[in-house]
Amino acid sequence: MRVLTVWKAGGLEFPAVFVPSFVDRRRPPPRRCFVDDSLYDRDRYEGGDEDDRRAYYTAVTRSQKYLFLTGARRRTIVVRSKKSRIEMLPHPFIGEMGGSAFAGPAVPPRRESGLAPRAGRGGALSASFGSLGAYGRCPYEYKMRHVFGFSAGAPPASGYGASMRGVLGRIHSEYARKGAAPTDREIAGIFDDLFRLRFVPGGAGTAMRRRGEGLARIYAELLGGGSVGALDAGRRFEFALGGALVTGSIDLLDADGGTEAVDLAGDGADLGELARFYACAAGGPPGRRPAVAAVRRLGGKRRGVDVGGAALEGTRRGISEKVGRILSLDFEASPGDAKCGECDFKALCRHKGFEVGVGPGPGRPPTGQRAGDGQRLKKPEPTPETIEKARRLADDPRTARNADGSYAVPSSSPGQAYTATASKCHCRGFLTYHKRRPWSEPTCSHVEAVKILEGRRAARGSG
Repeated sequence: MRVLTVWKAGGLEFPAVFVPSFVDRRRPPPRRCFVDDSLYDRDRYEGGDEDDRRAYYTAVTRSQKYLFLTGARRRTIVVRSKKSRIEMLPHPFIGEMGGSAFAGPAVPPRRESGLAPRAGRGGALSASFGSLGAYGRCPYEYKMRHVFGFSAGAPPASGYGASMRGVLGRIHSEYARKGAAPTDREIAGIFDDLFRLRFVPGGAGTAMRRRGEGLARIYAELLGGGSVGALDAGRRFEFALGGALVTGSIDLLDADGGTEAVDLAGDGADLGELARFYACAAGGPPGRRPAVAAVRRLGGKRRGVDVGGAALEGTRRGISEKVGRILSLDFEASPGDAKCGECDFKALCRHKGFEVGVGPGPGRPPTGQRAGDGQRLKKPEPTPETIEKARRLADDPRTARNADGSYAVPSSSPGQAYTATASKCHCRGFLTYHKRRPWSEPTCSHVEAVKILEGRRAARGSG
């Protein structure tokens, strides 16, 4: 089975074609965009019935023999925890097709086939450190991402790791050329040239740049002190194991105590396990692949990593087990409140234990209360420790108001700051608040600090 968009399917034909959600849907109202209406034909860009007719014509003519036009008689939507049912009608284009070639409407029962999974085709499986990690979190997530090919879209921090690799590489080049580490002003100039984040909004992008500049200054200080050397960013590796070709990339830093694996992407990857994957690929002439002696996050402590025989054997065994289960099409879901709440595919997955609507993030309702019964989220209840920390952050001179009204609130990590408003923050504590206090509006010390600062601004304005 292949899942394709209409335009991807253009020029192809299949014995059986399914066109899902072929129902009468109201066209969403036009939205304002960043381009002025006078610069282009807005009506042509938005499209109309003729554009829809051409698209559906392309879809239905992909069928060589069987065509199935499917749709729901009713839909259930969840808006701010309240369920609503919408009656759906067949698409009006069905009347234009002529009914002689179509069988009558059918409502097949929804059930599992009961058939055993079909064995996968022979040949090597192409796997990566990231894809095997996704399978370890939840096999069904792997199926959605790497079998069905659903794209979760670009994460907000996409490009951060690549930009940091370029910045730190330039810093080392400048150090090698001049014999001295770049100054803070020169580092800022390097960031102007090389640091690009396409998908991050203004305030958050500013905070991430500040974080990156802090890490770059730490690297420059380590270079100047002679405790680290060159950065080998994005070193690729691959090895064959258990019927799969496993690939990956790692950032290596030459240091006094030996080669270290460092985290430049800031994605929270398990550096120890990544170092063991890299060690599994070790081979060739001496010096081609230096052994990793430790892992480090710039600005954090150096930590030793076990790449001995027993540890590597455990890693190889884990890889072989995952590859074997993938090749046997074992994608049984392993749901859990924590990982389901952060999954990119929670809106599509039927194995989760909560409803997903357009309101605030997921959370388990109180005992006896079903999701969607209209339960309102409780007001946030910050702890005394959170309020005390918020007061300190509000008084911290590094806390600054951005041009868009958000605030850059310093983090406990050196050189880092979070972008926060009176209702949102991108720190981990805010994003995972629903795990600690289900069915409550999230908060954190940064959000509470912004509330304090906004209260002070309002008091000054009224005075």
